[in-house]
Amino acid sequence: MVGIQDVLYDPVLYSYSSHPRLVSAVASLLGDNLTAMNSMLINKPPRTACHPPHQDQYYLPIRPSDKILGSWTAIDRVDRENGCLYLVPRSHRAGELYEHGYPPNAKGSTNLLFHGIHRDVAPLHSRLYLTIEPGDTDVLFHSLLVHGSEPNVSQRYRKALSTHFASSECRFVDTRGTPQQVLTDEVEELFRKRGVDFKYTELFQHKCRQIKGVKCNL
Repeated sequence: MVGIQDVLYDPVLYSYSSHPRLVSAVASLLGDNLTAMNSMLINKPPRTACHPPHQDQYYLPIRPSDKILGSWTAIDRVDRENGCLYLVPRSHRAGELYEHGYPPNAKGSTNLLFHGIHRDVAPLHSRLYLTIEPGDTDVLFHSLLVHGSEPNVSQRYRKALSTHFASSECRFVDTRGTPQQVLTDEVEELFRKRGVDFKYTELFQHKCRQIKGVKCNL
């Protein structure tokens, strides 16, 4: 799977994250002071592997979880053959951020930083698979909701746009000593190898863009 990060700063792709209908729907759930972050154009070409079950909160050094959600809009038709999303309904209600990491033998693959939950919290019988038509935003999901994606076994591409939104009253948190420390350490080490001394929370400060209302903590 490949992707273009931080499309909030592209003048064309930003129109997705700031679209009035999307922002209105998000504001009805999170309130009128909104920050957008972690925006991506995702491409899943033919023969791309699955993304294991995970929670988006794992990637976000921000709390509280109840004030964060993700949006996912299809560019191509998305179905079981080309690697659709699945989710585990109501899994966010456990209120727990699970331990994540690479699946066995996956580290060093092209799916860098695509960690998955270590526990079996997404058995096959519990998964709801999402068939989505181009241009549809069929899912706004809680940051603790367990979800993943199927492998693309078709000859079609599976492109989508995704943005995470948080109430601007949320705050950055220290991820040390939490399930997020594994990811934090890996990302900071990748930056150090490139000669950049960045803390994970500092990285996300640059990923945020005020989308509606008043800028508060983020």
